[in-house]
Formats: sequence, C-alpha cells, structure tokens
Amino acid sequence: PWQRRLQMDDWPAAFRQEVDWVVGAAMLARRDALEEIRQTDAVGPFDESFFMYSEETDLCYRIKQAGWRILYIPEAVVIHYEGRSSSQVVAARDIHFYRSKIRYYEKWFGARWAMLLRLFILWNFRSQVVIEGAKWLLGHKRELRAKRIIAYRQALASKFRPAERTPSTQSKQ
Repeated sequence: PWQRRLQMDDWPAAFRQEVDWVVGAAMLARRDALEEIRQTDAVGPFDESFFMYSEETDLCYRIKQAGWRILYIPEAVVIHYEGRSSSQVVAARDIHFYRSKIRYYEKWFGARWAMLLRLFILWNFRSQVVIEGAKWLLGHKRELRAKRIIAYRQALASKFRPAERTPSTQSKQ
C-alpha cells in the first residue's frame, strides 16, 4: 500500500494535482523558482553532488521548501525512453541509483537515516545473491542468474558509499 501511495497508483492518471516531485525528463519550472533555490556555489539549480538519479527529487524538495508548488499536469505529454542507456550496465546503474538515494536521505533526513537505508539496501542485495544462487542451483535460467549474481556482487562491493572524488570534482566543490 505505501508503494502504491508513493507512486500515486490510486489516483487517476488524468487528475491534475499537486505532487512532491516529478521526473526530470518531464519537468518544466519557473525561472524565478529556480533562481530562488539556486545554491550559492552551484552553476545551476541542481545539486551537483548527485551524479545521476534523485537530483530532480532534491530539486523539487527545495522548490517546495521555498514555498512553490509542484504540479502534475496530465495534459502535458512527454515521451521518455527511461533507462535505455543505464539498462546496459546493470551494476553501475544500481550503484548510482542507490548511492543517490542514500545521498538524498543523508542530505534531508540525516546521517542516521542514510546509514539505516544503506544497511537495508545491502541486506536486500545480499538476499538477492542468495535467491539468485538458489535459482541457479535449481537450473533455472542459469545464464541470467549468473549475470545477476555478478551485478549484485559488484553493487555490494561498492557498499553504496559515495564515489571517490577526483581532483576535477574536488575543485568544483
């Protein structure tokens, strides 16, 4: 039920409404709102500490904190081929996705919630390795199971900690 509520699956798609965030590929924003929430050390309105994923959620959160509204407008139609490039590198996609979620939690809810989220994600990935391993042992789609196990192990090896900062990314900060 909480997932359905988060995804707003209980609302009709044709219903115009205020929401917490929208997908970045389908986002339009007032320049005044973006200027108001721009961080002093940033080039644009987005928080550059998010490499990929969650940057639009963070942006929408800051816009709402500044008193603006985020609206879902069903009459607007956007075609977005979501995940086409990232689906080619599953482990990297998962690492970036969950690092960004953890970064978002750390930024807005504190280090403790970020740590709990990281532990939950790690537990979930370990569980998936066990489940995929059992399916592999049973002979079910072994090639697929082997690929998934490799991807999950690569993601686990990252521990979903922030990426190492290079000299070029440090100079931006």
